[in-house]
Amino acid sequence: MADYIQTIRAMSNSMGDKVLKAFQLAERVHIDQKRKSGEPYITHPVAVAKMLFDNGADRDTICAALLHDSLEDSGEKYPWLEGHILREFGDHVLYMVQALSKDNAITDKLAQQSKYLEQIEQAFEVDINIFFIKIADQLHNISTISALASERKERWITELKHEYLPLFSEYYHRVPLPYRNLHQQMMQDIQNLIESHEESSK
Repeated sequence: MADYIQTIRAMSNSMGDKVLKAFQLAERVHIDQKRKSGEPYITHPVAVAKMLFDNGADRDTICAALLHDSLEDSGEKYPWLEGHILREFGDHVLYMVQALSKDNAITDKLAQQSKYLEQIEQAFEVDINIFFIKIADQLHNISTISALASERKERWITELKHEYLPLFSEYYHRVPLPYRNLHQQMMQDIQNLIESHEESSK
């Protein structure tokens, strides 16, 4: 049995069937997708969700983490997806997933990324959970960066260092006190992985 299935069972046993339903929906919309490593794409949202689960996130956040790439990657293929997420998981989960999704109607990648950074920064102000989902997303991506081609690795690291890390760092003073240790730990983990990548690239 794949490790990620065992992870989902553990999380759903602790949090209930809604987590299992979120996984099943994410698995459905990502069914034909693979990561560069060759693994099923679903392993990424499961890893993000587990990172947050291990740090005490609530059920809505876990569901949103499992679904965080669903709209961006498959919304056009499944036009019913937003309505389904709203009905099955509620407006809070839908808001988080929408906030974490790039606007595919913007075809220029630089303009799309610029708009996305504004969007998630505004969302951070509304919901701290969106902030931690995005950090966990970036943390898992960088931990699996070895599967990418060299040019893509460098582009991804540059984006992380010069766009996401400054945003994450600037947000520190707005993080509620109970979450600051988690913020610092996740930021340090990202920094360590960046430094490890840069050292191995010399």
